[in-house]
Amino acid sequence: MSLVLHHLSHPLSALQEAARIVSDDGSLIIAEFDSHDNELLRSDYGDRLLGIGRDEMEQMLGKAGFRLDKVEEFSVNMGLTVILYRAVR
Repeated sequence: MSLVLHHLSHPLSALQEAARIVSDDGSLIIAEFDSHDNELLRSDYGDRLLGIGRDEMEQMLGKAGFRLDKVEEFSVNMGLTVILYRAVR
């Protein structure tokens, strides 16, 4: 999943659906903005959430049936950070 969860009103539901189709011991790779306060993304791009913090993502992944395996952070434009998560079932 690449930069999609912050557009959803219920990102946990998307992670639960991913868990339904990812095989046991399978992996899910997620790229998502870290939480931020840049309202421009909400007004100009329709973001529902201003990113998802690392702790919140880990909690949602756990509720969906995943275990967080690896995390990497990348600074991008406009002072934003993209976090790359690898989660396993």
